[in-house]
Amino acid sequence: MSPEFDKRIPAALLILRFFLATFLLQWSIEKLILPSATARIASNFYGVTLPVEGSYALGAAELIVSLALLLGFYRTISYRILSDD
Repeated sequence: MSPEFDKRIPAALLILRFFLATFLLQWSIEKLILPSATARIASNFYGVTLPVEGSYALGAAELIVSLALLLGFYRTISYRILSDD
């Protein structure tokens, strides 16, 4: 790779991490504010009965991951959780 390309990689990863974190943050806040909507979505799309407590648990877990991404904490762990590999 060229040196110019190597200099742009950290900026691109920062931008990607920021927008992914804000996207996940929006979904996690929705799970915490409207747990009945999360349960309804799980029932309609996935055929899973999700109790309200499950919505809160999923929202809290997703909130932790999104804040870790947004703030750059434990990048290796948070990237591995979200990767397909």
